[in-house]
Amino acid sequence: MKSLLLFFTLCVLYQIVVADRRVSKTCQSGGKIQSEEQVVIKSGQHILENYCSDGRNNNNPCHLFCMRECRSGNGGCGNGGRTRPDSKHCYCEAPYSG
Repeated sequence: MKSLLLFFTLCVLYQIVVADRRVSKTCQSGGKIQSEEQVVIKSGQHILENYCSDGRNNNNPCHLFCMRECRSGNGGCGNGGRTRPDSKHCYCEAPYSG
């Protein structure tokens, strides 16, 4: 039983640390390219920023964009802290959960 638990724990850690992630081109480009085409990005500390910073996209809910598009796992959406982002600064931070 312990070995089974260890196996599943290692699988989860692999997904978080090593495995590549698939996100839309919209997510990868921070909103500069509008495309649902899926691209692979390496797992790690990617910052996908400025989706809302050009003034035209301020009606997009940054938090929902990040959660839906980037499926933020241990990362988050905002200004680098734990506070909610304002409408002009949004990023998603890896590792991504899916």
